[in-house]
Parts: sequence; structure tokens; C-alpha cells
Amino acid sequence: MRQKEHGNIVVYLLIAVVLLGGLTFTMSRSNQGESTESQLSQAEAQALAVRILEYKTSMDMAIQNMADYGVDIEDISVMPPTFSGFDSEPPAHITKLFHPAGGGVNFWSMPDSIATDPTLSAFVFSVRNFEWTPTSDPEPVFLARRIKKEVCEELNKMVLGTTEPLTGTNDPAVTANCPDCAEKIAYCLHIPTGDVYFYYHLLEVN
Repeated sequence: MRQKEHGNIVVYLLIAVVLLGGLTFTMSRSNQGESTESQLSQAEAQALAVRILEYKTSMDMAIQNMADYGVDIEDISVMPPTFSGFDSEPPAHITKLFHPAGGGVNFWSMPDSIATDPTLSAFVFSVRNFEWTPTSDPEPVFLARRIKKEVCEELNKMVLGTTEPLTGTNDPAVTANCPDCAEKIAYCLHIPTGDVYFYYHLLEVN
């Protein structure tokens, strides 16, 4: 009888060991999954930041080519291909940033993985003068408006070497609105009002 009880105890101990081992393995896999997911999230933010810089570069090259053909910066049209009058003139196709006969840039609508607002988030090309630049001539500017913090931080790290964004208002062209933005051609800007993030990149300084 005692041998049977002893045998049962051994069986119970073996079951307990197996269950404990399974629990430990499950917890280990769970922790690994959490770590992988976190790493993938960072990797995704980095990949999206690289994609944004590539898009900016394509605009930069297109604008330089358009200038070589006599198109003035202030005459560049950013009409998207989805616009009903995209294939009509005026404006002349050569002045259209996204037209094959103009800049030839492949239009990229901001994806949900980057955007924080379904209405206001967008990639924007604009022309205006930044007060700190040498002349009063306008600068062409690439802007990623209302993007996710993680993506903006990765962009800032790539252009300024730190994930810590600059802080100011949504108009850094006026130096008083963002003193730290002066003399910088690219940066992530955190706007406390609304807690939103913008990425600015001057394509040319005049």
C-alpha cells in the first residue's frame, strides 16, 4: 500500500514538473513575443521615417530639375493626380510636381500607419520665407503634418542625431515661434497645443 502511495506521489510530482515547465515555457514565449513586438514597432517607425525622407528627396530632385527647365519655385503646382483637372491645362503640365511632364514625383498619400488625423494629416509642399535665412526669397519646404510621435522622433534622430523634438508653434518660419528651429533645415517639431507632431524639411535655403 505504501509502495502504491509512493508511486502516486512520484506521478504527481512528475505531473507538477511538467505543468511548471509548460507554464515557464509559455511565459518565456509571451515575454519574447512582447519584446519582438516592441522591436518591430521601432523598426516600423524607422522604416516609415526612411520612406518619408526618400519621398522628400524625390521632391527635392524634381524641383531642381524643374528649375533647370525654367520653372520658378513659386509657380510649382502641387495638384495631386486625384484632382479632376490634373490632366488639363492651365497650369502647364511642366509646372506640376506630380505630373509625368513636370516633376514626375510619384504621389504618396499619407498612410494610416503615419497619420494621426484622418482629415488634417498629410504630406505638404509649400513655399515661404523663413526669417533666419539670408534673403527674403521664399524657401521650398516639405512638411509631414500631424504624424505619429514615434515616426517623428525617428526622423529627428536621422537629421539631428536625437529623438528629442524641438518645441514651438505650427509656424516655425517666424523665429519667435520656435527659436531653436532657426538655422536648422530639418527637424521634428512638437506643438504642445493639441499635442501634435510636424516634420519640416527645407529643400533649399535662399
